[in-house]
Amino acid sequence: MKFGAFNLLQHPEAAQRPEAYRDELEHQLEQMEYAEELGFDSVWLAEHHFSEYGMMSDALLLAAHVAARTRRVRIGIAVSVLPFHNPIRLAEQIAAVDHLSNGRLDQGVGRGYQPYEFEGFGIDMDESRGRFDECLEIMLKAWTQDSFSHQGRFFNIPEVSLYPKPLQKPHPPLFVAAVSDETVIATARRGLPILSGQVFMPFQLTLEKIRLYQKALAESGASPDAINRLTKQSYFQRFVYVADSNEKAKEEPRDALMNYIEILTKSTLPPFAAKLPSTYADYKRRAADRVKLTYDEMWDETLIFGNPDRCAAKIRELRDMGVDSMLCWMVFGGLEHGKVLRSMELFAKEVMPQFQETPAGVAG
Repeated sequence: MKFGAFNLLQHPEAAQRPEAYRDELEHQLEQMEYAEELGFDSVWLAEHHFSEYGMMSDALLLAAHVAARTRRVRIGIAVSVLPFHNPIRLAEQIAAVDHLSNGRLDQGVGRGYQPYEFEGFGIDMDESRGRFDECLEIMLKAWTQDSFSHQGRFFNIPEVSLYPKPLQKPHPPLFVAAVSDETVIATARRGLPILSGQVFMPFQLTLEKIRLYQKALAESGASPDAINRLTKQSYFQRFVYVADSNEKAKEEPRDALMNYIEILTKSTLPPFAAKLPSTYADYKRRAADRVKLTYDEMWDETLIFGNPDRCAAKIRELRDMGVDSMLCWMVFGGLEHGKVLRSMELFAKEVMPQFQETPAGVAG
């Protein structure tokens, strides 16, 4: 299995304490360097705007900085929200970071889901899928054609050439954030792997999502080998916290996780959820179901929290469902830096080697 470490750059005191941004940024940069030292395959950065939910408004800018502080670990963007970007400018930035990282960039893309972000950019959420599709089409042309032009619904582009092209050919690996069934199916038809960020989804629903993706791949004409390869490449995200005992692992991150849920609720549920268009019905339903879960229910059904043995057992459940790449969300809601580092260390030294043919080289 492959293991990535996810970074949102979130702190519950961000709005009241300006220095919280700098403190959290330094902590998470240290965590990303430590992830490389511990043998994680990748670190991933999220793009968000206009709230303390996520303070990383330019994930590619930070990715360039991470590239200068690391040497081996792959750097993923989870995700660039395409409706918020000029596709030519974004294609240029991605190509530049691919070179700066010496070809270590993995690029996630999505259409966004937080209504106030669309409001802030003056973009109609009803246009999100159309803008996503057209932006992705333009970016692919820019990366793979010597020169191109484009006339579409949202963009009219004269004959241009992108320089430099990405270092990785034909472009950095692409992943699509897929929540709704419609997006899962559309991603399969494109022949791209998915990023499944539904961290509060019970494991059984993860299996249903994988089966839907594989069915759509088969219906689009993908070979069994391609279906297996794309499923293995797809990342499935979970909150992870490892401690010496189950008791510590349950209590130590409790407040931080509830902080995260409170911030998320303010960002995506009433009154914002009422603004979600019909194309977000699946997300709206799952968001409403999510906040009904108690902490004990999340402990049992959705979280990979516990001692190393319990966490390994939970990951085996996912592996048996077909999950081969896991995105570990190990810092959330202002969780103390020292606890994050200790959790990462236990995970890398006592959990990850159980899922790797050759154990990762970990720090002594």
